[in-house]
Amino acid sequence: MARCLPCIACGRELKNVDRDADENQPYAGTAFTSHGHYGSTAYDPMDGHYLEINICDLCLVTHADRVEQGRDRRPILEDGPLGPNTSVVGWDESVRWRLVPWNPDARTYDHVLKVAREEFQLVFEDEPDETGGNGNDAD
Repeated sequence: MARCLPCIACGRELKNVDRDADENQPYAGTAFTSHGHYGSTAYDPMDGHYLEINICDLCLVTHADRVEQGRDRRPILEDGPLGPNTSVVGWDESVRWRLVPWNPDARTYDHVLKVAREEFQLVFEDEPDETGGNGNDAD
């Protein structure tokens, strides 16, 4: 069983989606790998080694203004048990879209906050605490 890495941004401990997983597969987080970068003064081994880091979903959506998304492949779909074009059968890797700002929608934020409350036992300032206040000292 592989150890799930903590969030690189906040240090929050993350759990693997599957307890028996033999790879880093965080629940409420995303894993990223890099084989290095030409401009890096810290890591660019050029020998097949890579780094892997995790970032929790809460940090990812909190800092969405620092994230860009691209697309380097498109799913090839066929009809499946759920209807037309619902089964991924391969990937078209000829797609190369430019990077654009990542803008998660309100449902994404709401879902991430719900999972964070459950998984990390977080209480946010706008929520009542167990004493009936809203978490601010002024109450």
